[in-house]
Amino acid sequence: MIYDLCVIGGGPAGYHAAIRASQLGVKAAVIEDFEVGGVCLNRGCIPSKFLIESLKLIDRLSYIEKLGFKFSGRLDVDALRIEAREVVNKLNHGLKQVLESYDVTVIKGVGKPYSPNHVKVQSPSGLVDVECRRLIIATGSKPINGLGIDDVLLKIDNLPQRIAVIGGDAFSVEVAYILRRLGRDVFLIDDKPRILIDMDHDVSRHVQRWIARSGVNVLVGGRFSIDDGRIKVNGEEIVVDTVVSGCRAARIDEVKALGLKLSEQWIEVNSRMETNINGVYAAGDVTGGRYAHVAFMEGIVAAENALGGNTSIDLEKIPKCIYVGPEASSIGLTEEEAKLRGYEVVIGRTLFSANGRALTLGEGEGMVKVIIDSKYGEILGIHIAGPRATDIIGEALVALRLEASSIEIMDLPHPHPTVTEAIREAVMAAYKRAIHIPRVKL
Repeated sequence: MIYDLCVIGGGPAGYHAAIRASQLGVKAAVIEDFEVGGVCLNRGCIPSKFLIESLKLIDRLSYIEKLGFKFSGRLDVDALRIEAREVVNKLNHGLKQVLESYDVTVIKGVGKPYSPNHVKVQSPSGLVDVECRRLIIATGSKPINGLGIDDVLLKIDNLPQRIAVIGGDAFSVEVAYILRRLGRDVFLIDDKPRILIDMDHDVSRHVQRWIARSGVNVLVGGRFSIDDGRIKVNGEEIVVDTVVSGCRAARIDEVKALGLKLSEQWIEVNSRMETNINGVYAAGDVTGGRYAHVAFMEGIVAAENALGGNTSIDLEKIPKCIYVGPEASSIGLTEEEAKLRGYEVVIGRTLFSANGRALTLGEGEGMVKVIIDSKYGEILGIHIAGPRATDIIGEALVALRLEASSIEIMDLPHPHPTVTEAIREAVMAAYKRAIHIPRVKL
């Protein structure tokens, strides 16, 4: 059968591309060798966030006990695993229904393109030849140098005691947090000077303090080597039972025959998600991304352009999120980046300890930090560490995308009590107009 668009990979980028293609009125197919939804839905984003939220309940129960309620019992890890799988199954079933409603053909098997218009699929029933007018590569990434983080999430009921997690990115930090809350001895190791190096340093510092307080041994900023379960960090030896790596590389073994140009280990694309081969596009983690919401947009952009559109993606104003307790999120320029670009900036900060809604939730830790161009008042970056940070970053996203001025944010009456008020208060603090921060008397 001939398809207008064929997508290899049914993860976040792949299924978004296929559904968007169907919305544009063409016949689309997705080739997937695992489950639609990819690693994100089935083994990564969704199960990890379920586990984090479930484990946060332990802290929540401690807070509720202050109000006079008493609880007893222990965490049932098997029940946790079963419920996580139930959540994944519901979302997976729903996604299959959506794909079916759009008449997207899902072909089970490993797709190996041997030209931009032909893909051989090794399916359970044998070899299938798929012909297409346009092709999108959305094969995702795979772990390197150790057990994959997504593999660990499938084995929470059968984990060794001493575990090293290599990497300081958001997903590595989240898994280190999960493993520690499940009672394991965890060492989070990275050669960068701090965790979450792509976030503002104040946000990074808050998150590092939180996970260290939970018992994670954070070892950053030094050289390390791994040899059969023995890890040397700055000359000190640590013996662990398992090494879990957050390091990943593009999954491209099946598509190498196309002759795609790579940038380091990732497929190189432009802002239209075009590869070096005419008619072939790539989207998602296979191009070097690490966030599912970026893959969503890349899949849509790739599909639209493959079908004659002219859209592009701006990767600068993308929210970065981490869901450990409390949460953190970041968008736009950090303080360091803004100064390196030559901006004269004013910085505004407010603490959640002064936010009524945060205190009613029993989550008064953290802060909001805003970076403002002093010349025009444009908001350059907003960085949050604290309750509901990954939700309220949505306001920051809209503000930055629309190039909102700091004055416009201050003029907007935010609902009270809400945690989003902290964004306005931080902007006001930049101009020494904050209401809930004591005045400093000289």
